[in-house]
Amino acid sequence: MHRSHQAEDIRKAVSTSHCSQPNTIEYEMAMEWRLLQEKSECWWKELYKQEDLELDKVKRNHLILTANKKLDK
Repeated sequence: MHRSHQAEDIRKAVSTSHCSQPNTIEYEMAMEWRLLQEKSECWWKELYKQEDLELDKVKRNHLILTANKKLDK
């Protein structure tokens, strides 16, 4: 390719962005994905919180039962 052709190609080249543009389906899908990801993170956080509360309750009950058995002896 000659230099003049290369220069012309460079001038005619269309600039593209690395990120999706707001007026594309790609952008809309990415935004929806992020929202779903945020919701999912909240659900998992709440699930782990609930699990911790339930485990604490089970541990307390176990300690009480163990202590009562020792007292009965």
